[in-house]
Amino acid sequence: MRSTRCLAGWCVGWVAHAAFAITGCGGSPTRRGIESEQIAPPPPVESAAPAEPGRVSRSGDREVRARIGASGGVLELANGARLEIGEGALATSTEVTFALGATTAALQSREDRRPIGPVLLVEPALVAQPGQRFILSIPAAQLPSGFSAEDLALAVEQPAEERALGIGGPQTRWTLVTARHEGGRAIAELTELPGMRLGFVVAR
Repeated sequence: MRSTRCLAGWCVGWVAHAAFAITGCGGSPTRRGIESEQIAPPPPVESAAPAEPGRVSRSGDREVRARIGASGGVLELANGARLEIGEGALATSTEVTFALGATTAALQSREDRRPIGPVLLVEPALVAQPGQRFILSIPAAQLPSGFSAEDLALAVEQPAEERALGIGGPQTRWTLVTARHEGGRAIAELTELPGMRLGFVVAR
């Protein structure tokens, strides 16, 4: 079934099945109708867990900070001090700060002791996984006169018991960890870092 009427030089035709077309009076088509199409909504975006960082290599002037995961990494200061965290040393991804530390009388020169290089700071406290080590090193072309490589050690600050009644706040103590002199650097390997200051010394 089809019915037609013309208006202002155009003929509008209605065709069965509700389809329509607009044609000129000569009958040639000029425009078609477009059926509406329902567009499906986009699928929901799933939030992904933060990616585990790959092996990190960062440097800074007086302080460097980086998130280090199972792949490990190297943090280095402008003075050449370096902290190496091997692959698999950390059980979980951790933000590590490696920086210059405040000077301390505990590492001042004495007759039987000489400091080598700056006081350093590593935060937070870190414990290496079994079989792993943290490697701390500084440039040390020569050891002080009168001392040998056997005298080289790393002084590590650790928390001590608080004073009686808490007066004066928490105290710290320093322990010496064996170090070596190799390739013009003083090097120490540790299974844990207490999150406090460290410094290389030669001590008899």
